[in-house]
Amino acid sequence: MSGGVGPGLHRTPRRIAVLLGVLAALVSLVRAAESRGFHGNVLVARGGEPLLLAGYGIANHSTGARYSPATLVQIGWQALPEMSDRLAHIEPFVGTPEEADALRQAYELMPRANFSKNVLEACPDALAVSQLPRLVWSDLGSPHRVLEAVTRMRTRPEWARTLAPSA
Repeated sequence: MSGGVGPGLHRTPRRIAVLLGVLAALVSLVRAAESRGFHGNVLVARGGEPLLLAGYGIANHSTGARYSPATLVQIGWQALPEMSDRLAHIEPFVGTPEEADALRQAYELMPRANFSKNVLEACPDALAVSQLPRLVWSDLGSPHRVLEAVTRMRTRPEWARTLAPSA
């Protein structure tokens, strides 16, 4: 895994503990999927703020290069250089009062693209298909939903043993 936890932890100690527990559970789940063949990047965000962005598995089997958050950026530059260049022009404005205007202008001026056609079809070497066992999708958009999912798990993570889902 490569990546990290974002700065979105300015909450109460209880919320921080729950959030860190959620992230730990997600990392455990994705690592288990990685051991069964999952390769890719995982982004967990709240309120538009990245909390976890990490790469898992092998991105290029011929070189052994592992996935990282930069992998997606590299694929974007390869498949959509005009769009990537437009977004790169925003960098000097990040964190300034002009950031929103620079971002709006970049999106207004960039060409339209279809992710499936312009990225996936254009970069077949970056794609992989893995067969996974039967999976269940859970929307983990809130601490309550995470606790519900953990309750359904056969094993309970150490961090979750002191918590009880609210009814």
